[in-house]
Amino acid sequence: MGNLRNLIPGHLQAIRKNLPAIVGKACWQTDAEVLVFVIDSDMSEGHSAEQREPCLCRRCEFDQMVQDALANRNDCMALRWVGVALAVPQLEAWGLAGRSKEVGEAEWGRLSDNARQSLRLKSELYGADRVLLPVQIEKSRAAIAKVLEEQGVDWIANRFPYGFGEFAKGLRENARSVPRLGGA
Repeated sequence: MGNLRNLIPGHLQAIRKNLPAIVGKACWQTDAEVLVFVIDSDMSEGHSAEQREPCLCRRCEFDQMVQDALANRNDCMALRWVGVALAVPQLEAWGLAGRSKEVGEAEWGRLSDNARQSLRLKSELYGADRVLLPVQIEKSRAAIAKVLEEQGVDWIANRFPYGFGEFAKGLRENARSVPRLGGA
C-alpha cells in the first residue's frame, strides 16, 4: 500500500478534494485492511476522548470527511477500518515529546493564547521555521520513531491521549494482520 503514501497533499482542503479517490483506491486496488491518516491539528484544539459528540475540531471534521467518502461504497471488501491519528498541537510535538516535559496534549490545553502563539515546535525540531517538506517529513519521521523506540507506543498514547491514544486503541481493536504495537 506504499503507493498511496504520496497521494495525499499536506493541506486539509486538498485532502478533502482527494479523499474519495484515496478511499476508492484503498478499497479496490489493494488488499489493505486498514487505511491510516496522520493529520496535523495545525495548532487547533481537539476535544477530549470523553467527549462523544462531534464538534468543529479538525478530527471531527476529518472523521466526517471519511464517513462521507465511505458512504454507499460496497466495494471495500478488505478495508475494515480507517484510522485517524491527530497530532495536537501539531505533528512536531510527537517528535519533541521525548525531549520536553512541556510537550503533550494536556500541556497544550493549559497554555494561554499568548503562550501558544510563542510555541515554536517547528523551529525546535527542524532548526528553522521554514524547512522544505521533504526535510520536514524525514526529520519528523526520525524523531517520532526515536520517541516510539525509546518510550513505546503506550507512553506517547498517554502524552497524546486524544490524537494518538484513540488512534492506537482503534488500531489494536481493528487490525488483525498489523504487527503488534509495542508496549501493548
